[in-house]
Amino acid sequence: MQSLNAEFVGGRRAADLIPKFSQPVDFTPGGTLSVDQTQFTNVPTATGTITTTGRPLHLSLSTSAYQEFLCAPARIEYAIKINGTLVVLGRLNFAANQSIGAAANGIRQYVHFSKIVSNIAAGTYTVQVQWRLVDAAGCAIGHADDNDYFQVSIIEGGI
Repeated sequence: MQSLNAEFVGGRRAADLIPKFSQPVDFTPGGTLSVDQTQFTNVPTATGTITTTGRPLHLSLSTSAYQEFLCAPARIEYAIKINGTLVVLGRLNFAANQSIGAAANGIRQYVHFSKIVSNIAAGTYTVQVQWRLVDAAGCAIGHADDNDYFQVSIIEGGI
């Protein structure tokens, strides 16, 4: 009878086949955060650490925000910085039909981004969520408050 506690499956170590979950970064602002510049800036306290073995990482970010229209609709770009390496995940674009004048203020949008990265060496790293405005500096402000969240999940070994 074959053991169900196999160390090897199909010639590979069973432990190597199981994705390793790292510490998620879950953050609710607890007040209002704003972004109004085109340079990436840290989302305060949306940070954590991960320890990797050098295998590919599946990065996942779920978040929400709302805009304040001044003269143009907001587009917010999100990234995760892993020990100095910036991984841009995607943009939250406020829908054109909702982005006209003051009527667009406070309309919350929700987004989810996923990306696989394979150039992170083995080690323990700081992970920081960052955001910026794209093409709207001085014309819009992106906001997050107690009704928004930043949730990052990192799975080592792919998905």
